[in-house]
Amino acid sequence: MEILPYVLAIVIMAAIINGLIGVSPAAWTLSGRTDASVGEKRRRTLPITTITVLVITAIFTGLQFPFPAVLETLRRNPHALAAGEWWRMVTPLLVHSDGWAQIIFNFIAIIIFGVLAERVFGHWWWLLLYLGGGIIGEVAGYIWDPFGAGASVGLFGLLGGLLLWLLLSFTTTRARIAVGVGLLTVVALLIMRDIHGYAALAGACLAILPLWRVRLAEPSELES
Repeated sequence: MEILPYVLAIVIMAAIINGLIGVSPAAWTLSGRTDASVGEKRRRTLPITTITVLVITAIFTGLQFPFPAVLETLRRNPHALAAGEWWRMVTPLLVHSDGWAQIIFNFIAIIIFGVLAERVFGHWWWLLLYLGGGIIGEVAGYIWDPFGAGASVGLFGLLGGLLLWLLLSFTTTRARIAVGVGLLTVVALLIMRDIHGYAALAGACLAILPLWRVRLAEPSELES
């Protein structure tokens, strides 16, 4: 297991957390502005998408230990993909090829940042960021890491979306510095040809859509 990608992942996650220090949870909305009705609704809504994806992933990851064929059937395999096993573009998100350290890291990170992303983007956009980042990460994986597997590319899709949200929604110096550090780390991953950089970039690009819609819908409030 390579350590550097995990270190860089921690840097990005720390940057997001640091950027939110001093920001009221009521402002954890797409616009980044306090909306009592939206904030209260999100607080009372279970992060059902995060929970569902984690449960499904936990089931398949758990099955790979008593049944190793599960990992071999679902992980990235360019030869199997070329033979028509198209599901291998998505199913590597459900299993883990690097042992317990990878599993524990991914699950804890998805719990923390998945809940935050679902609070900000809502259920369906969460799923789009996760799967969009995951699929782009798998495409990169088939080029540079063709036999791996893990949910971390889906996680990085969420992290990319959260970085863009911080960039467009908050103007504090702390938030700007945090976003700068996070984006530079993504660039470092891209330079390293690490698949997580491409997943984060995909998540950031997809997050433009809901963020832009909010700004078009509320021009007067955002300009005040």
